[in-house]
Amino acid sequence: MAIVWAAFLMPVFLCTCSQHIYVNEDSDCARNGEAMEQIKKIWMKLGRIQESVDRLAVDSDGKASVDDVDSLRHEGNFIAFNAFPTGSLNLNIGSNVNVVYDGVYYNYGNAYNKQTGVFIAPSDGLYVFSWASVVEPKKMFDSEILLNDQRKGIGNCNNLKGLGYENCSRTYPLVLKAGDRVNIRTVGANHLEGGWSSFSGFKV
Repeated sequence: MAIVWAAFLMPVFLCTCSQHIYVNEDSDCARNGEAMEQIKKIWMKLGRIQESVDRLAVDSDGKASVDDVDSLRHEGNFIAFNAFPTGSLNLNIGSNVNVVYDGVYYNYGNAYNKQTGVFIAPSDGLYVFSWASVVEPKKMFDSEILLNDQRKGIGNCNNLKGLGYENCSRTYPLVLKAGDRVNIRTVGANHLEGGWSSFSGFKV
């Protein structure tokens, strides 16, 4: 299994040797000591995660074992969740409500609360969130993603004229501080199909 990491935002000279990545300190970039130290720490962390991935045991079906995946999660301080509504939601289209996705496929880091539908960032960083909405014919589910109760994105799933089910999804990256709250709220919705809809996120 291989992971390709992308470096951006600064011109950094990289060298490769025996599949290991390191920073070339002979380059001009090395003159900025503080920045180089930060870059090296990032590459060291990515290297540890790559080593963990490389150690994943593969069974006869070509799948990593649950124990190995759990080990990777703990070693990398993995933050990720995937939640869904266990039942269909029938809503008042004139009232905006916070959506509670009360079923959980996984919740690594325990940052998502299935009772409130709110994700609370455990640490600073870049996170990516997605939500998928399935609605019946003649129904709609327009919604927004909130960061500390402020809109950061919007999703439209208007199926009022549809004859079949409609599936809509949106994805947004958000830079969060520890303690920031992220959740989904309706802005005009009367139905959300249970089981098939979802709200998910992870720390990059």
